[in-house]
Amino acid sequence: MADGLHTHNNKAKSPLRGTIGHIGERTLVEALAEYPGELVRTESPNFVCSVLPPHWRCNKSLPVAFKVVALGEVKDGTPVTIAAGNDENFCAELRNCTALMKNRVARFNDLRFVGRSGRGKSLSLMITVQTNPPQVACYNRAIKVTVDGPREPRNWLIHSFDPAGTGVLSCFR
Repeated sequence: MADGLHTHNNKAKSPLRGTIGHIGERTLVEALAEYPGELVRTESPNFVCSVLPPHWRCNKSLPVAFKVVALGEVKDGTPVTIAAGNDENFCAELRNCTALMKNRVARFNDLRFVGRSGRGKSLSLMITVQTNPPQVACYNRAIKVTVDGPREPRNWLIHSFDPAGTGVLSCFR
């Protein structure tokens, strides 16, 4: 910039530092303060969303409602849709994946992941906000969805002893 106020080497205070770009927008810091510990950034600078558990059982309700929070101006009643997929399952089946914006928050009360992510894979979410033009936010590697949900890791070596009392241990997979 010509005035030198916005360069990172200049120690002078910018008159715009700490202000919002447009009237009606809220900052990421304000949104995180309103929902402490609940939100995570998306690939879009305009939206944040709820943190999902790292691993979940398919067709089971999430422990808390999933929320998408708009940092910019979005009209009440704007539809928000969630799609999920990865390289193995490009369009995982979801239930209750549409909600309406109200006070810049879209709340998905009973979002369920019916489609599974695959062994060792996580699903990424694509959040579409039906503004004009539509806005898309991605939450990459959001959740791993399996038939049995989270469980203890398997022990690959199972040790057994010789019931005959010879003292020989056997290991097998």
